[in-house]
Amino acid sequence: MSRPSAGAPMSVLIDRQLGAALLMAPGVTRATLVLPDGTVLAGPVQAIDSSGDYFEIVTGSPATPEERYA
Repeated sequence: MSRPSAGAPMSVLIDRQLGAALLMAPGVTRATLVLPDGTVLAGPVQAIDSSGDYFEIVTGSPATPEERYA
């Protein structure tokens, strides 16, 4: 994961199989990430790279309890 600056979309590197699945599933609008430290981030998917290497989500704050268990 990387974020160039606060407020910028977060880029999430993924493997090619997941990237291909995301590219073939039109209408993916939200993502929820669970980090190794237990932090959960959720937000709208802003972009999926055409190579399937990464996607970008917009996160403003940690996920709400509803998003954590959705």
